[in-house]
Amino acid sequence: GLLAHSLDVAKNVLVMTKANEPDMPRELQELGFVAGLLHDIGKTYTYDAWGKPTATAKLCDHADMTLEACAYGLAYLDKVDPDAALALRHIWTCASPGARYGVSPAMTLARYVRDADAQSAMADNQRKAYRKRQPIGFGRLGNNTYWRPSIEAHG
Repeated sequence: GLLAHSLDVAKNVLVMTKANEPDMPRELQELGFVAGLLHDIGKTYTYDAWGKPTATAKLCDHADMTLEACAYGLAYLDKVDPDAALALRHIWTCASPGARYGVSPAMTLARYVRDADAQSAMADNQRKAYRKRQPIGFGRLGNNTYWRPSIEAHG
């Protein structure tokens, strides 16, 4: 569900940070973890407990609702660490490829959160595509097609 996905994203942001920027200050790594953990919290407004879209989902983007859900925390950060508050806002709202709105990512953490989010979602969807069959060959989930080659160990 949403919690498992958010934890996966947060952990993978740290993995990407350690792999690509091992000297990144710990405070920025923690900011990336928080950004990954809370990146989809707005979905708690746009989906019900059974995963069905609410009226809010039809009228508002979940990224905007993330800002609303985090408004009190962001207001506090504005006072004690304005750059951290701004960084979170940027990470949660910068443009993804193909997006109509949003500015380009201006920090690597924004890309790490975006990429970790996409990877987690794709891996979960691929698992679902093969849920009722052998995990080889082509699988479908909705409009998406997944492929797992049949590779045997040699030696």
